[in-house]
Amino acid sequence: MSYSYPAINLEFIQEITEMNERDAKNLLFLLLTPKEVLLDWYEKMDKDDHEYAGRLLHLFSEALKNKKIDSELKNN
Repeated sequence: MSYSYPAINLEFIQEITEMNERDAKNLLFLLLTPKEVLLDWYEKMDKDDHEYAGRLLHLFSEALKNKKIDSELKNN
């Protein structure tokens, strides 16, 4: 079964993750920033920032998986 996600924007992120606006904006930065800019950001940030970014990405990944499972269950 194929599943397509709506455009990734602040409202979509907050809807599926229940993140606050600050975290959702930070996640959007991680998802939409060009590779070169993200690499520069990574080099300038410390371990805590890297871990925070990892948690945001993990939470979003889990939320997408749950959304896909919910959709598949509704369609069966």
